[in-house]
Amino acid sequence: MAVRDKKTLLTVGADFEASPYDMRGRTEWPPASPGEVIAARSAWDPPYGQPPLPAAPMWITPSDGSDASSKGIQLFWKSNVGAIPAGSVATGTGSAGLDGLGITGHLLYIAEGATPRAEPSLTLGPLRNLILEGFQTPAGWVPIKPETQYSLQIAAVNSAGAGPRSGVLRLTTGS
Repeated sequence: MAVRDKKTLLTVGADFEASPYDMRGRTEWPPASPGEVIAARSAWDPPYGQPPLPAAPMWITPSDGSDASSKGIQLFWKSNVGAIPAGSVATGTGSAGLDGLGITGHLLYIAEGATPRAEPSLTLGPLRNLILEGFQTPAGWVPIKPETQYSLQIAAVNSAGAGPRSGVLRLTTGS
């Protein structure tokens, strides 16, 4: 074995005592038959070959309302970043441009007051920022009003459907 190979094996923590052909502990042992592998695919979630639903987006807009004027709200979020571990600080840096991979659109839920609407107010594209000047309600288009509290949630959409909603963002527009 060449010195280069030994250094490589040391960096990956390989076992020098085991035979390189002994696959126990590295794969299923004994190996599954092709029929067993195909039968096991029926229990996979999501189903084999299907994309999973996207993760809940994460707001990176300041919740202090500094991005809310009397006529509009500037929103920023990250999609497809997965769960943020408890106690960590969300920096909004994403994952080197891969945070929007596979996202085909977003659903925005907004309402005046403390609770967002149950139905989406706007259907957005795959971009992850927006200057919101109004939104759709059953009664029609509603412009953003000054000195009003709004509650917002957003959900990412991919070819599998809409994922879970983000946390609620509550902010008050300026005067």
